[in-house]
Amino acid sequence: MAVEINYNVDSIQCYTQYDQYTDVVVKVGWSCIGSGVAEVGPQSGSIVSIYYPTTTQLNLNSGSWDSGSFIPYNQLTNTIIMDWVFGQIGSQKDLIDDYVTDQVQQKINPTIINLPLPWQQTGSIQP
Repeated sequence: MAVEINYNVDSIQCYTQYDQYTDVVVKVGWSCIGSGVAEVGPQSGSIVSIYYPTTTQLNLNSGSWDSGSFIPYNQLTNTIIMDWVFGQIGSQKDLIDDYVTDQVQQKINPTIINLPLPWQQTGSIQP
């Protein structure tokens, strides 16, 4: 079962003014969304998703600040900002990918399940 991972910017905090620049991104709220389709079992055919939200404070020289490559706010895209975030968090991205993938796989093919209590009857009662 393949798990698809996507990253989305959910919110942006900016300095109104930094040096000669306006609306300089300083903090990003973002999420990692993992999803997959259950291929067997009671969820077969259904889409299973995990949403992992977090925030990242951007440091100087993260891309948002670099005066040689400053991008005006109205020209930013999800991809540009997520590249800054990935540059900031480094190898933590791989850990987040692994965690979200494992969580999706666990929902599709659980190794721990809740069962009804064995002494409680289920279904219809026969006289």
